[in-house]
Amino acid sequence: MKKIYDTEDEYYKDHEVCPKCGSEYTSSTYVGYMFYKGRPFKEENRRECDCGWKGITHDLVRKGSV
Repeated sequence: MKKIYDTEDEYYKDHEVCPKCGSEYTSSTYVGYMFYKGRPFKEENRRECDCGWKGITHDLVRKGSV
């Protein structure tokens, strides 16, 4: 089940750091995704981390969970 967010800030708090090493600093592509309150949201900009992990912003996890 997809979590529905009221704000972009809520979404990005849940998708903040690398799921492998917990690093905050990953390289990224940038495509603007439109956020609409109360609708499913998934940012698919590509991310790469120095630890070797590759994925999309939506795959990132909340800080402190790794």
